[in-house]
Amino acid sequence: MTPDAIRPTLFSPPEVEASHMHHPALPVRVAGLLILVLTLGRLAVHAQYRVFTWDSFEETQSTLPEHLVLGHYADAETVSAVPYSMLPKFPAIRTPLAEIENGLVALRFQPQPEKQHLSVVNKTFLERRRLGQLGSALVQADFYVPPVGTPWPNFAMLASDSDPAKEGNYHFYRFGTLDDRVYFSFSDGGERPKEYHQQPLSELNLFRPGWHRFQIVFYGQDRIYCAVDGQMTSFSPIIEPTLTRLSPGIMVTHREGAPNLPVVSDNLSIQWTPQPVSQLPISPWTRDPNAVAVVGGNNPKLMEADSPVAWRISPTEAWAESQSKNKPLLVMFCVPEIPSYKYLVDLCPNNESAKTWLSQFIPLRIDTNQLGGGQLAGRFNVFRVPTMMVLGPDGKERNRVTVIPNQTTWQDITALHN
Repeated sequence: MTPDAIRPTLFSPPEVEASHMHHPALPVRVAGLLILVLTLGRLAVHAQYRVFTWDSFEETQSTLPEHLVLGHYADAETVSAVPYSMLPKFPAIRTPLAEIENGLVALRFQPQPEKQHLSVVNKTFLERRRLGQLGSALVQADFYVPPVGTPWPNFAMLASDSDPAKEGNYHFYRFGTLDDRVYFSFSDGGERPKEYHQQPLSELNLFRPGWHRFQIVFYGQDRIYCAVDGQMTSFSPIIEPTLTRLSPGIMVTHREGAPNLPVVSDNLSIQWTPQPVSQLPISPWTRDPNAVAVVGGNNPKLMEADSPVAWRISPTEAWAESQSKNKPLLVMFCVPEIPSYKYLVDLCPNNESAKTWLSQFIPLRIDTNQLGGGQLAGRFNVFRVPTMMVLGPDGKERNRVTVIPNQTTWQDITALHN
């Protein structure tokens, strides 16, 4: 294995399909959400989200990749991929966590009074039918929000219909911010949205400055949820089945009277699963924006992120440390929200013997429901979690074990490396 094998890069799994693109009442919405929660609560929640398509922009040099197409008034002057080092020194845009999650290159939008609406869409599409009745897809991107005192930028996620028969008009679901509110709209080629919902932005209580993940969540064939960092909007769910070939995109709109600052985005993507899950992946931006990558805490459960073991979360840094110290990597592929992970946490004893065994390694946690984690899980053929894997400083896999509740023992774990 080389460093590139564990460095998050653009990933296109085999199932990606490419195509050239050229209001219920509140009680109904609440009832729908309750039915979803109750239904999922009775089902297994071991599903992992798969990375379907992901633009991290790391492999671009100002010119956008060919699979991204510009729309509205966007051109090479107003939309480009740029290194973070070339952006203004915005507060909290390059925290230690942001450097891990966002890499070195961002997507920059520069709306202008004469070019008010800018958009970019990935031509790759996900067929909504693949979700079945209980699967879900996350159409998402991360946006930087400037400090209090600066107007909130107007941006939105797009889930565009890539049906060639509808070429020439805009057909998309849109979720984002407009002035001081979040909103959802459904446009099907006409001048006015066929559906529109909104909520005061202040009700979501989002910190500034810093990053936030906006998501349009498609559940089954007809339900749509809108979330920011896992917080559901009050107008979710929306019952809307019309668009069936979904491509991820971003739209940015010039805000009258606001400073002419660029809007910065990253991690335009789709994750999906055909299986039911009980909750969304944890957004990386719900954490302290200035958190460091390695934190040795006092949690007595040694497999937890805040235990004294000090689990690394940066694959490239953990790999470099493994090589420099000539110690093997202990990689834990996990989804913290699922029962089998909690079984592993309780399985590991809090004693000196366990601490000594763990100290043989550079410990690395990979959340496979995150974009980079899902990519790495695919590279290493990890399809069930938690999976514990030992990788030597030479890059070769030495052993692995997949944890099965009520079957796997602590001895099975320590047998990875005696």
